Amino acid sequence: MSNIEVGKMYNGTVKSVRNFGIFVECVAGEEGLVHISELDNCRIENIDAVCSVGDSISVKCIGVDDQGRVRLSRRAVICEEQGLPYEVRDVRPRRSFSGGGGGGNRNSNGRSFGPRKFGNDNRGRSGGGGRSFGGGSFGHSRRPSSGGSGFSRDY
Repeated sequence: MSNIEVGKMYNGTVKSVRNFGIFVECVAGEEGLVHISELDNCRIENIDAVCSVGDSISVKCIGVDDQGRVRLSRRAVICEEQGLPYEVRDVRPRRSFSGGGGGGNRNSNGRSFGPRKFGNDNRGRSGGGGRSFGGGSFGHSRRPSSGGSGFSRDY
């Protein structure tokens, strides 16, 4: 269990910098992640412009997940100092990589295909009931469709 408490501010040390955020040691031997979206009020293109390994940084703990991973925010500290409201952003995956469809739309570079040519068995699959290569779907098509007139073929 973590000694880092949700809602509490910490003066920590940047331990590592990644392209998605920084890891900050808040309590001796315990680190948390400051996601790139939580580094400042505005969009950050280059994390190295904000901080580097060894820098001291003020952060606030905004959450600890069920696996004990600590979420930190520098943006929360900045908002509090400026008297601005701060809301924790919902963390959810942008895409699902589970099987069973969800492979995109018809304008995804030929990866989704139109309705099935034969039969009316759509079963709720993506792309208007057609087969899709993206997102773990199954099936195969000889050519991408344009405007829903393609055909698909199962193997």
